[in-house]
Amino acid sequence: MKSKTEEKDGDRSKDVKSGIFASCSFSDLGLHANLCQHLQGFLLLPRLLNIKERMGFEVPTQIQAQAIPVVISGRHVLVNAATGTGKTIVYLAPIVHLLQMYEPRIERSDGTFALVLVPTRELCMQVYEILQKLVHRFHWIVPGYIMGGENRSKEKARLRKGISILIATPGRLLDHLKNTSSFVHEKLRWIVFDEADRILELGFGKAIEEILDILGSRQNSSGTRENTATKLSMLRDRTYFCQQP
Repeated sequence: MKSKTEEKDGDRSKDVKSGIFASCSFSDLGLHANLCQHLQGFLLLPRLLNIKERMGFEVPTQIQAQAIPVVISGRHVLVNAATGTGKTIVYLAPIVHLLQMYEPRIERSDGTFALVLVPTRELCMQVYEILQKLVHRFHWIVPGYIMGGENRSKEKARLRKGISILIATPGRLLDHLKNTSSFVHEKLRWIVFDEADRILELGFGKAIEEILDILGSRQNSSGTRENTATKLSMLRDRTYFCQQP
């Protein structure tokens, strides 16, 4: 009779051979050891594998193995992968990894370093819950969210205190950028559009353009302005990740 450990190793071997998982480890991707430990305990691919629970994987998915090193390197990234392959980890893990390396440590009063734009309240909470787990051992990195339907005054108070990595729906973010003077984002380094196609389908194109105008991030390397909404409308089922210079 096989032990549980042998069965688990056998299942993992099958998953690697099937192309779902990579043959490397999270540490091979250059991520911090504490971050790797958290990732090994994550719930991965429940819908894709049609199972209720899948915990304790020691290896990344193929898309994570391919994209995480690119994000860490500081380049812009477009991720196109099936639902359930761990695209959220592709951008959150490198951001947390890079922020924890700052010397001196970042402080809450520094404001927002990373912004993740999502199309819906549901996705906003899903991403926030994953982020909370990732920063568990990096207590100085503050996660937070703002979204339509929530108490705006409470959001304003959280923004005033400072949120290092902010998950937001476009409409509510634009509202705070225009009306919340205590929202500190001068040190913003990363902007992520999660489900960029869905953001456009829900009619947030104009809001995105206004957001990027306010943040001053709509200039390309030649100094000319580019139509970001047009660029995003070309993306289908992708995560668009851009790093500020």
